[in-house]
Amino acid sequence: MKRILGWQRLDSVGLEYAEAEFEPLCLAGVAFFSEGGTPCVVTYRVKCDSSGLTTRAMVRLRRAGVASTRRIVRRADGSWTVDGKVIPQLAGLTDVDISVTPSTNTLPLRRLRLAIGERQEVTAAWVRFPSFDVVPLHQAYRRAAPNAYQYESHDLSFRAELTVDSDGLVERYGDLWTRL
Repeated sequence: MKRILGWQRLDSVGLEYAEAEFEPLCLAGVAFFSEGGTPCVVTYRVKCDSSGLTTRAMVRLRRAGVASTRRIVRRADGSWTVDGKVIPQLAGLTDVDISVTPSTNTLPLRRLRLAIGERQEVTAAWVRFPSFDVVPLHQAYRRAAPNAYQYESHDLSFRAELTVDSDGLVERYGDLWTRL
C-alpha cells in the first residue's frame, strides 16, 4: 500500500510532497523551504527493515545552486556510516530523523507502538539543517491519545504536539507543519 502526502510549513515558507510505503516502511519525499532567505530543496528516501529499524537513508540538499548528498547506512551490527565513514557516536541508534520534514517522526511512532499514557525515550541519527551534519538527537514521545503524541527534545529545548492518522503518519506537527 502506498500513501501520498503533502504538508505545509506554518512558521515559514515551505511545502513537502511525500510517499509512504508499508511492509517494510519506506518514506520518500521532497521538501521546499527557505533557510535564511535562501531557497532550498531537500529530497530524501528512508528505508526500514521488517521490524521498523532504519536500514538506510539518502538525503540531498540543494541550496544556492550547490547540491550535497548524505548517504546514511545502519549496519546489521548497529554501527552507522555517513557517506561511507563510520560515525561511532551513532552506534546503536535505530532511527533517522531529517529535521526539515515531519515524515520521519513516523519511524519511531510506528515502531514503538506506545499505549496511551506511555512514554519512551529514543535517540535518532539526526540530519540537521542548515549544517547538513548527522548527529545523535535525544528525543521522547508520549502517547497522549489514540491520535496524539507529545514530542520533546531536551537537546533542543523543544516540545510539540503531534497528531497522526491511523497509519502513524503526521497530520500536524505543533506550530510547524500541517498536512494538506
